Amino acid sequence: MNAKISSPRWPLFGAVGAGILASACCTLPLLLVLAGVSGAWLSTFKALEPLRPIFIVLAGGLLFFAYRRVETHSGPEVCEPGSDCAKPETKRRNKIVLWLAAILTLLLAASPTLIGIAFGAATGDESELRSCTLAVEGMTCATCPLQVKSAAKRVDGVKEVEVSLKDATARIVYDPKKTTPEALAVAISGVGYPATVIPETP
Repeated sequence: MNAKISSPRWPLFGAVGAGILASACCTLPLLLVLAGVSGAWLSTFKALEPLRPIFIVLAGGLLFFAYRRVETHSGPEVCEPGSDCAKPETKRRNKIVLWLAAILTLLLAASPTLIGIAFGAATGDESELRSCTLAVEGMTCATCPLQVKSAAKRVDGVKEVEVSLKDATARIVYDPKKTTPEALAVAISGVGYPATVIPETP
């Protein structure tokens, strides 16, 4: 059997690619925001979120296909004697690559949830200086509040940010000498999450 045919390389590439797509809706925009990139175009990545389950299933299927290739299409019992795929070390190497690709794919697919757990979607509830509450549209996953929080904290004068995914709000403590609620709404809207100031009730 041809060694190229028995190689799990392409299904593994496909699995990692599907993992990247499964994380693109949330993780990639967050990384861009943390790197200082802003713009309403970042919200286009959110269109991929409904497809996450499909990408995850696709990644799992490709990993299983790669596993079957490693187990049943390599080794001396199925390959022509003397060929590369007949060597035991080839099968061992393919298994190592398979496990590494599986771990990478799993981390990519789960990254929106893992990042949300690691950093948390909310912070403290201090009320020094002045505070305002913004209604934030478009937050759909665990990393969205982190993007909103990062955008708000880059505004000079912001002291604390608390973002609620459940309530679709951002409560911000700020220095009124340096910024305003309207400026904060513009900053958050600039990373793809339309924000409006909620009037304070007397």
